[in-house]
Amino acid sequence: MSQASRLGAVRALANEAELSVGELAAKLSIPTNTMSTHLAILRDAGLLHARRDGRTVHYSLKPEALEELVVWLKKSA
Repeated sequence: MSQASRLGAVRALANEAELSVGELAAKLSIPTNTMSTHLAILRDAGLLHARRDGRTVHYSLKPEALEELVVWLKKSA
């Protein structure tokens, strides 16, 4: 999570149940295609759930994955 945009996306999703790629891109003031790439990386890492609604993809956090991340971070600190 060393990339600021990915951390920003996780923070934004921590405050919302679900956001689309476009909504996250607007909140972080970055291009939609760039945000989509960051979200795919987080999804592939198992931190996000993706739900397709037509052409729009909505993302939400996977709380259980984040709990595992926190445990790992504490152990590696």
